[in-house]
This record gives sequence, structure tokens and C-alpha cells, in this order.
Amino acid sequence: MSRDSLQLSRRRLLATVGGIGAIGATAGVGTGAYFTDRERFTNAITAGTVEIGYDCDSCTVVDDRLTFAFDGLDRGTTDSIVIDLTVETNPARLWLRTDCPPAFDPLGDALAVEFDVDGETVADGSLSSVSRSLAAGIRLDDGCLEPGASLETELTWSLSKTAPEQLAGETATFTAELVAEQCRHVDEGDLTNPFTGLESCEDASGCPACVSLGKADDLDERMPIEPSTADRATWLPIDEGPGSGEYFLFVQDAEIKDGAETTAIQFELVDGDGNPGPPLCGVRIKGGPNTNEIEIEPPSTSTGAVLSTLENPGGQRPAISNVEVDVCAEEVGRQ
Repeated sequence: MSRDSLQLSRRRLLATVGGIGAIGATAGVGTGAYFTDRERFTNAITAGTVEIGYDCDSCTVVDDRLTFAFDGLDRGTTDSIVIDLTVETNPARLWLRTDCPPAFDPLGDALAVEFDVDGETVADGSLSSVSRSLAAGIRLDDGCLEPGASLETELTWSLSKTAPEQLAGETATFTAELVAEQCRHVDEGDLTNPFTGLESCEDASGCPACVSLGKADDLDERMPIEPSTADRATWLPIDEGPGSGEYFLFVQDAEIKDGAETTAIQFELVDGDGNPGPPLCGVRIKGGPNTNEIEIEPPSTSTGAVLSTLENPGGQRPAISNVEVDVCAEEVGRQ
């Protein structure tokens, strides 16, 4: 079970991972020239060019990629950026892929984002997971874009009020490549993703083994657990296992039943100073006689989503009694 929810539109194609194409333009309002035939990607003779125009005052171009940077965000921040894209000269299809996120990206793991195309959600989750999923490449248009026609993409983000204070000094980026393909050279029925062929970033986490760090026990005696920005107000200590006395579960969100019992929590693993701990790769949440086992893929210091106990035969979720966490073995060995 993934920690993030990824929504894919029925009318959009999300294919295998790879990447070709680049933005050759200046920041702000600009255009970049692209070869747009399928031959462009097979080293054959090209038969035309298309310009991609974009309108984004807050974007920059870095290494021929359109980049938006998240920097200096306050906890509780919610905002969005709209990027208008157009094609010029010839009708064309428009494709996008994102760069793989860094293996360790605390702000990228904590930021909740939604990526929309013409008002339709293509992907949502953490910034890291969305960037990783869209690295496979996605077609942005429903049909051929006519010259001058605008296509609106929007990236919305929020940083929880309960996010660790240390994230205030962190930075993260959303980086994308674009490719335009002339419609006259490839029929719709013969389409393949032009980004096919490069290495996947699904294994970018670098977690050679997933081992138990320990357990936060007797949580049912501390119910309900309510998220708070107060220091250590919602730090649940790891009191069993190798991480005992060294690591804590910092509760970022929770679901409380009838105002009395916590049945689900979202948390970040932190050390005694509030710094991010080793990446989580698995979480087991016990409530009643059952245990909900969740794989954290890719590994992250935060669960990235609210994780709950399993329903009992009566369809109710019992209160959380304990939480056991697994982390990447290589990271634990560095402590």
C-alpha cells in the first residue's frame, strides 16, 4: 500500500519512463524551438519544427528544463502556480515529463501537491511522489493543439501547519521537460510515449534492506492524540527496539472518533532534536486484535498520508494501541 494517492485521468496516457526534449527559452513569457516528428527521436530526417510558448513569471529555465522552486515556505502555506502552454506554427501534441526527485528530500516529501491540466487532476500526493510518477511521461492534450491554442497547467501545494520547523530552511523543485510532436506525421492510433527509454526513478530511494527500528507502545492510554504545533506536544517516543530513546513519531495529522479515540495518524520520524530520522519503509498500526501493515514506497521520513487501524467485524476502526516502524537498514547503520 503506497503512502500517497496518485490519481490518473482516464483520458490521459501515462506510459513507461524516459525522456527526450528540452525547453530552450528564457524565463517569463518565452518560446522554444523543438523538432516535432517521431524521427526526431530516432535520428532520422526531421520534417519541421514547432515552437512551444509558455507563460510563467515565477519559473526559470535550468539545464533546458522549466523549473519552479519552493523556498522559504511557512508552515500552513497553501498556494498555486499556473503555467499556460501554447504551440505555434503547426498543430501538435504536447508531452511532459518531470525530473526524478532527490533520494533525500524532506520538503518534497512533506509538501502536498496537486497537478492539474485544464482543470482536471492528473496526479496528487507529495511533491516527491508526483515528480516520480510523472517522470514516466504524460500527454497533456486530448487531441492536437491548434497553433495559438492555450493549455493551462496548474500546480497547487500546501505545507501542513504541523510540519517540522526545520523545513522552513529547506528547498525543493518541480522540474519538467516538454516535447511537441507534429500531428501530421503520426496517426493517433500509432502513438507511443516519446519519453520511453530512460531509466526509471522508482528505485531512487536506495533502500537495500528494511528493518525494524522499534515500537511506540501504549498509545491507547494516551488517546486522543491531537496534532499540535507546540514543541513535543505530539511526539510519541519509540520505547521498544533499536531506536528506543532516540527517535519519536511526530504526529502531523490524525482522525479522532467521537472526540475520544485516535483511529488514524500521519507522522514524521524525528530524532531528539526534531531533525528527520532515517527513511521509513514500513509501518504497522495495531488496533484491537488486528494489525494494519503498510509499505512506505518510496521510503520517506514521513508517512505522507493518514494511516488507520483495520476495521473490526462490526465495520468500526478501533483506537490505535501501538505503532511499529521499519526503516532503511543502511540509514540506520549511519546513526
